[in-house]
Amino acid sequence: MPAAMRCQTFGAGPPLIFVHGWCGDGGFWSPQIGRFAASHRVVVVDFDIAGAAEGGFSLAEAGARLAEAAGRLDGELTLVGHSMGGAIILEAALTLAARRPRIIGVDTFTDAGFYRRLAPAVIAERLAPFAQDFAAALRAMIDRITLGGGPALRRRIADAMLRPRQADALAALAALLAWDIEALWPSLARVAAINSRPLAAACAHIALPGLGECFMDDVGHFPMLEAPERFNACLRGCLAGSTAP
Repeated sequence: MPAAMRCQTFGAGPPLIFVHGWCGDGGFWSPQIGRFAASHRVVVVDFDIAGAAEGGFSLAEAGARLAEAAGRLDGELTLVGHSMGGAIILEAALTLAARRPRIIGVDTFTDAGFYRRLAPAVIAERLAPFAQDFAAALRAMIDRITLGGGPALRRRIADAMLRPRQADALAALAALLAWDIEALWPSLARVAAINSRPLAAACAHIALPGLGECFMDDVGHFPMLEAPERFNACLRGCLAGSTAP
């Protein structure tokens, strides 16, 4: 089942498409909209995972839906995806291969605990704390992986991510943990990532040939919110073809 998708558009120019991560929404890109709408046609995508538990959730189908919408836009395409949104933009890029879109991930792609396919038993173990007490497990996770911005930001992120129904959130997370970036990677080109250096150092790393990484210090999983000006500078560098830190 593909998630329902809505888009908001700002500005004019080459399309710059932002896709949020697991249980997020388009508001996670608020600090980027005004900064980039002066030079780009900024498209902020909202995926609604309501009903995922009943119909299943497919990252490939979500990517196909994104590709269909992006394919109607003129100009050089850039797809920016945070966390699970990184998987969705990679799936979309396969469909859009003839357009050679630029792909920019945000704290995504290289953590083996999320982007290398896990065994069903491991997935069940990973889902168990969220199934037992979704709100408590999610807030604990956000506290652990958000390193900048302070307590108010962590509460705001967690409150936003608690809006989806628990069963739908678990179905979407299970789909991500069963996904396999390494099976897709040989087909992709022009891929960069803006990743948290502290989180990257703490996880098992997937080596992805050709990936250009820009690492940010003193931020966690939500660099676009934790340090928006520094993140925007990194994104500008990626758009210019540079991934130097």
